Amino acid sequence: MQMRRMDRAVLSQEGMLDIVSKCKVVRLAIHDEPYPYLVALNFGYETVDGKLTFYFHSAKRGRKIDLLQKNPKVCFELDCEHALKEGEIACKYGFYYESVVGVGEVRFLEAHEEKAAALACIMRHQSGKEFSFGERETGGIHVMALTVEEAKGKAHRPG
Repeated sequence: MQMRRMDRAVLSQEGMLDIVSKCKVVRLAIHDEPYPYLVALNFGYETVDGKLTFYFHSAKRGRKIDLLQKNPKVCFELDCEHALKEGEIACKYGFYYESVVGVGEVRFLEAHEEKAAALACIMRHQSGKEFSFGERETGGIHVMALTVEEAKGKAHRPG
């Protein structure tokens, strides 16, 4: 993955994880014909064996599920810390942001224990609270893990 503005690159995994920790929505670009399918999802995350892994859940049926079962390779994007940078003239305006973009592969979690741990991770990230899940909650939904294969961070911050 190339980046034109290397002065805005976030090169360390710690820097990228800092950005991810501030975001609440990840956008997945999923392969479809004739156009990609883009969907925004709430998520949780952790690092597993040094690799960033996102977790999200879904109903058992739908376009997203059908497409991911056919081709689990996706692109993803997160962004946060948005603020307008004002200028004296229109061309001097800009926008502050932090973002992470990357690619990876989605897998469907099957075991109750895996699904419950992933759902707890999602809720921890979204709410800051701890929850537990029984088989009744995990049985009626899909829970997925996106293992990141490559990612780039980028930030334009004030100051």
